[in-house]
Amino acid sequence: MNIFRLIGDFLHLISMYILIMKLKKSKNCIGISCRMQELYLIVFLC
Repeated sequence: MNIFRLIGDFLHLISMYILIMKLKKSKNCIGISCRMQELYLIVFLC
């Protein structure tokens, strides 16, 4: 069990939660790059 991987996974989970809450609260996506989200999707699915 690698502590750095565990911390990284936990931080990724928190960041996704914050992103979803921001989108739900503001009901718009101003300030969130669609291209960057596509890159994150590719990286984390591979």
